[in-house]
Amino acid sequence: MGDETFGQALGKLILQKRRALGLTQIQLSEEAYNTGKKVRRISELESGLVANPHLKTIDPIIVALKISEAEIEACAIQAGSRRDGDLDRAYREARNLIDAVARQFEHAQPDASLAELDDFLRAKATEWAALRHRIGEIEASNADLIQLKADAALALADGRFDRVDELLAKAEDQYQHERTLIEVRKHADLRITRGYNSLLRGKPEEALSFYQSAADFFKPFDQLEMVNLVQRLAGSVYHLSMYSLQPSFFVSSELLSSIIEIHYVKTNPKLLADISYRLSLIYRNDYETTRSPVKTDLLDKAVAYSRISVAYKATDAEAGHPQ
Repeated sequence: MGDETFGQALGKLILQKRRALGLTQIQLSEEAYNTGKKVRRISELESGLVANPHLKTIDPIIVALKISEAEIEACAIQAGSRRDGDLDRAYREARNLIDAVARQFEHAQPDASLAELDDFLRAKATEWAALRHRIGEIEASNADLIQLKADAALALADGRFDRVDELLAKAEDQYQHERTLIEVRKHADLRITRGYNSLLRGKPEEALSFYQSAADFFKPFDQLEMVNLVQRLAGSVYHLSMYSLQPSFFVSSELLSSIIEIHYVKTNPKLLADISYRLSLIYRNDYETTRSPVKTDLLDKAVAYSRISVAYKATDAEAGHPQ
């Protein structure tokens, strides 16, 4: 067992297979993708530039060269590589979703490298797996909820996201009758899960609505819990947007803006400074990635919140609070 990566071992196999069939890289590109424009992808593979390509992203080449499962396994053994079972399952069970987003990616970025495609699809598969995990973590205290939860997991496996939302909505209705803080947390968790489902469906405005309503559940009960929840959601969406083809930074900025006037925040200079600082970062990143005609407005907001942050940090320091 050498120091070779799985990608390097597989690349050598692809090169050998292609030469054995007497194909040029252009010919293999035409055979696998029905176009000669994917030569770069084949070159990347044969050069071993992608250390651990997932087989889903290179399936057309594997099929075209008639590479067997045993040959792939031999490459893995040679490299001392193990497959990620959870990721394999996500690719397998979210097949319709992965195929659809792969086509969207190829259309939006026809010159993207194999590494970029592989990273993008891995992120989507991981996002899908995270949603599946969230559904699995929903607390089910009676037979009806247990069944709704199981049905939602099955719908997700089929890529039927509208059905997932329908079932989660029914589960929400189960919680509407008990409004103690404990029950509110359960209700909010379902609403947040619907928000993640909306993000996966490419509907960030809908996701924002779910997140905001989930936070509003806590307003009559516990402002601190509400503020902490909003910050966690804003941070989660912000990090997802950093690696997305279509960033949804506005979801994070809208969420944080919704709590900045809350009494608990306004009377806590350090918290207000921290939220303002995070808003300045979000608006700056939104400015750098958007093509919107209101782009300048985003930069103005980034500067404005940065100044607010500095001002309140100074106020906090003068009051003798630790930074």
